[in-house]
Amino acid sequence: MAIETGRKKTIRVLAWPKHSEASSYFGIIYDRLPPDSVVADQFSTGRALARSYDIFHFHFPERVFYFNSFRKAAIRILWVGSVIAWVKLRGTKLVWTVHNLRSHEQPRSSWIDKLYYGFFTRAVDCYICMNPSTRTPLLERYPALAGKPFRLIPHPHYRGVYPNGVGRNEARDELGLERDARVVLFVGQMRAYKNVPKLIAAFRQIEGEDLRLVVAGLPVKSDERARIEAAAEGDSRIRLHLAFVPDDRLQHFLNAADLVALPYRDILNSGSAILALSFDRPVLVPRRGAMGDLAGMVGEEWIRLFDGDLTPAELEAAIAWACSRNDRSPPDLAPLEPEAIAREHAQLYRSLVTGR
Repeated sequence: MAIETGRKKTIRVLAWPKHSEASSYFGIIYDRLPPDSVVADQFSTGRALARSYDIFHFHFPERVFYFNSFRKAAIRILWVGSVIAWVKLRGTKLVWTVHNLRSHEQPRSSWIDKLYYGFFTRAVDCYICMNPSTRTPLLERYPALAGKPFRLIPHPHYRGVYPNGVGRNEARDELGLERDARVVLFVGQMRAYKNVPKLIAAFRQIEGEDLRLVVAGLPVKSDERARIEAAAEGDSRIRLHLAFVPDDRLQHFLNAADLVALPYRDILNSGSAILALSFDRPVLVPRRGAMGDLAGMVGEEWIRLFDGDLTPAELEAAIAWACSRNDRSPPDLAPLEPEAIAREHAQLYRSLVTGR
């Protein structure tokens, strides 16, 4: 449990995950925690069973459903449930950061979803919402959270996290894009709910030889890769980079783009939208989840919202919107300052342990 260090106790945190190749969000938080008062470890079953922790910080309870097999999902639920029950018996506080309201890969049986989330939300001691609009739908879906402590702690920005020394022309030369082209970008890990084939289909119906659509990132499943490749086949204006994008390469894709388009079918928060804003790229996103909150923070000159499915007309209008203004000041991301957000996490952990 907490370790004595002079007058203050060091809070021990088991984080799942503490680091992830898919996002630097976790490193931004845990690497900036004050080392003299909070120590965070990457989750493993061995650590959870053998060591004592003050806080178990859980980020993605829905990942138990990231399987095509019902049997595998059921086994994972039993494993996760057993770990949570064990650490709770030892006095550990369970904190949940709400990235999503539910699994994007829906379980085949709704009863197991209800059973699992019923147990999980009752075990939670405190939850974190990243945006003001998250809490109402969260409590409607999980009434067991009503009355439990919560904190509003936003998703941090990525300025200074990734290399960003490449200019627009150099980035386009590196990617083989014409300097005068109008470039739309999708970047990030690709799952079915992110709707990349829909973006490609809408783009293909827009005329313009100077248009380019760049799709960069790793499809999680082979069938998603096949759908993306089939959707893009035959249109030379579409450039596919279907592989993991290393940190030092992100700057080439983002700085080459005029518009970042994220046509997700289902969205609550979006690290990809914040990543684009961190590189001063305008973003097209659906009017869902907390995207209205994000637009309200940075302004309509940086976030363009659309309703329903993405249409060719909406995409074309968004491209014109993004390419028409060259005098924008960078978006104000001060409310998303990483150091301040890490401090808020540290303060939350200590308040749960000490009651102050």
